[in-house]
Amino acid sequence: MTNPSNIVATIALDAPARADQRVWAFDYVDGFGRPASGILVRLSGDAEATEYRAYRNLCPHWSMPLDGGTGEFLDDSGHLIQCKMHGARFEIDTGECILGPCDGEYLEELRVELSADGTSATIRRGGGLRLG
Repeated sequence: MTNPSNIVATIALDAPARADQRVWAFDYVDGFGRPASGILVRLSGDAEATEYRAYRNLCPHWSMPLDGGTGEFLDDSGHLIQCKMHGARFEIDTGECILGPCDGEYLEELRVELSADGTSATIRRGGGLRLG
């Protein structure tokens, strides 16, 4: 049985205005009751893709929001998450920093559960544990 208290957001994926959207930002309350923000990213640029990852919107280097308040999270290529503060780049599918001052560190992952019909994503605390 899943714990409903660890749900941080539910995001509608099927709205017509979102057909080409690849990143969704959301606000939530972390496990300590503090305001936090996160991002949901579709792994492929293809609107029919069904794989998503969610991360806390916080760079592991300086604990600053990845988008710097711009609402833009991907680099110019659209293949990596980019920290606007110092240019660190992160793999979308793993959250690993592959370029920048936090090389080898990971974004804090949140768990994504898609609805059976694929029209919404429920985001929960307690993503995958990264060691190393």
